[in-house]
Amino acid sequence: MYLIKKLIIFFAFLFIVGCTSDATFRDSFLERRSQGTPIPGKVGIIISVPDEIRTLGPSSYSGSATKINFSIGKITKEVALSTYGKLFLDGGIYIEDKTKIENITIVVEPKILDLDYKYNQLKNIGFAITPQVQIVLLVKVYKTKNELLETIFERTYDSGIKDGDTYFMDLEPAGTINKTLHVELQNLMALSFKDFKNKL
Repeated sequence: MYLIKKLIIFFAFLFIVGCTSDATFRDSFLERRSQGTPIPGKVGIIISVPDEIRTLGPSSYSGSATKINFSIGKITKEVALSTYGKLFLDGGIYIEDKTKIENITIVVEPKILDLDYKYNQLKNIGFAITPQVQIVLLVKVYKTKNELLETIFERTYDSGIKDGDTYFMDLEPAGTINKTLHVELQNLMALSFKDFKNKL
């Protein structure tokens, strides 16, 4: 049975090897949970490069020829709107530039500086695969003052290597990585809110 399971996993990766998959925002990947107590005001989200696409291969042997086209800007924007928007009583909106800040309390500018991922079989002695993601996220926060922006917070967050849901076989491995990316972005953004809310 052990050998059969390992062979099935091996041939599953042969099936997807050499493929390039697209990973963009998916609302169903977000965890439905409280991120904290909302505070008064409205948050504006700005993304430096909203159309940024980053193509990466995994830093592991399993599925090593697979690559993922991450729509980094889109994913970061939508996760930020969902996460930060729920933490302000008047919600959040996307703003295209820092001059359109009318009726906005603060502006948050998140940017993924680094992203790495793995398909980890060794963790499960070959029986299953654990998707792993590591993100480095820069968060800048600006307070609106007389229609100008004043930087009040800037910090870089490193998630470390985080595990997604372990699976036996999945014909869409990019989806497991993408879901883990969504969840870890939520975690880092919620953490940043706790760090900067006392500066507001």
